Amino acid sequence: MKQHAESSVRVDLLGLSMKRWLQLITGVVCMIMIANLQYGWTLFVNPIAAKHHWSLPAIQWSFTIFVATETWLVPVEGFLVDKFGPRVVTIVGGLFVAAGW
Repeated sequence: MKQHAESSVRVDLLGLSMKRWLQLITGVVCMIMIANLQYGWTLFVNPIAAKHHWSLPAIQWSFTIFVATETWLVPVEGFLVDKFGPRVVTIVGGLFVAAGW
């Protein structure tokens, strides 16, 4: 009986370890996707200005607001995840993205 329990614990730990690696890889991929926008932003400024006839300072302010909210809202996001769980926060975030699209 003891041997069965030990093998069960090993299998559970292996599953937990794989889940953690999946979460890490998913997080890194998400950061890579958003970092492309941040590092490539200067490539988009002139085409946006040409198409919409907006001033460069107005366009840069939108990027500044994006970076500030992305950075400074992380503690609030963490609080919401602790309070409601990651599934609810992700679903609400997805709905916000869909509404903004």
